Amino acid sequence: MLNWNVRGLNADGKQNAIRNKIEESECLVFCIQETKMQHIDMACFKKFAPKQFNKIAFSPSLGASGGILIGCNGAMFSGNLHSSSRHHITVDFTSSHNAESWTPSTVYGPCQGK
Repeated sequence: MLNWNVRGLNADGKQNAIRNKIEESECLVFCIQETKMQHIDMACFKKFAPKQFNKIAFSPSLGASGGILIGCNGAMFSGNLHSSSRHHITVDFTSSHNAESWTPSTVYGPCQGK
């Protein structure tokens, strides 16, 4: 699993860099924190996710801050959204290979200076 804080998905250069990193890692599930996007549909997802990734769970940003995404290879895992909020996503995954299950969470919370 690849977990990456990208600070925004809204530029072609970042989308290409993310796609390259996902392909390089050979992961089956990836998590992206701080997408800075209020909406991600499959057309947008395909701009940065390699073709074998076809399942997403998404928590939108609030303005230009936050946003979380989990993407997975649907041929390898079935996934059900367990819980989601502005600051986390938890998904129950089951392996298509051996029926083992696991439940990863990705969390994002901005720093607040005092």
